Amino acid sequence: AYLVGDFKLNPLKQGFEIANGKISVLGSWKVQGFPFYGQKVMYTQKYSTLQNSKTYTVRLNSWKGTMAVVYVNGVKAGLITAQPYELELPATLKTGENSIGVEVIGSLKNTFGFFYKSNLNKWIIGPGDWDTAPNALPAFSEYFLPDYGLFEPFSIVYFN
Repeated sequence: AYLVGDFKLNPLKQGFEIANGKISVLGSWKVQGFPFYGQKVMYTQKYSTLQNSKTYTVRLNSWKGTMAVVYVNGVKAGLITAQPYELELPATLKTGENSIGVEVIGSLKNTFGFFYKSNLNKWIIGPGDWDTAPNALPAFSEYFLPDYGLFEPFSIVYFN
């Protein structure tokens, strides 16, 4: 069974307690109470000193996810999927204040994945990875869950 809704999980000695909550700060989704969340979270920063005559790049300094989608003033600017985890912003920046958003996307590994197998760090998971279950309800520390989130603010770098 899967529970769907707006809630977080507080780890107990065994299992979890359901509580109100949302991802509202930088950092690990697991630490914030969302260990099984595999969707997306938008992080937005406003910049008031950008000039449309310069070339700017968004740089992700510390993050984990399957990909990141960058938005400029609400319009999709592109994807970040590989190192160096940067994306050149489009020339459509307006002089003055601009809203830059980075949407970090997790994966369904934590939602439907293998929670109890240790030392299994594969990039793709299939039905054969769900063939075991613990004998008793495990502590949170016994779950194998990749971590997702934006761990530091992203940077805007410009070039003349």
